[in-house]
Amino acid sequence: MYIVPDTITGESRIAMIKLLEEGQTLYKINCSPCHGIFTKGKDSIPNFSKTQIEAYKASALLDDPKNHSVAQKVRPEDLEKIFEFLTYRKQAGVK
Repeated sequence: MYIVPDTITGESRIAMIKLLEEGQTLYKINCSPCHGIFTKGKDSIPNFSKTQIEAYKASALLDDPKNHSVAQKVRPEDLEKIFEFLTYRKQAGVK
């Protein structure tokens, strides 16, 4: 489930949800082995804060050598989908 702003409606809403679903799939493939969700049989994702997401995004987009090798191998457009998914997904335990 996603938290899509009410101002996004119609075809734009459908397109955004599609993008978020693609981001979730990309997260599952590229990120979950280290961030521990799907491989452990849990259907949850760590509740990354907005600050954590933005810091990671900046690090990845600036090609920071401290960034781990998986993110360096993911295409920038796919990283953007992952970041959008993390930003707009409904977080566990957060209302």
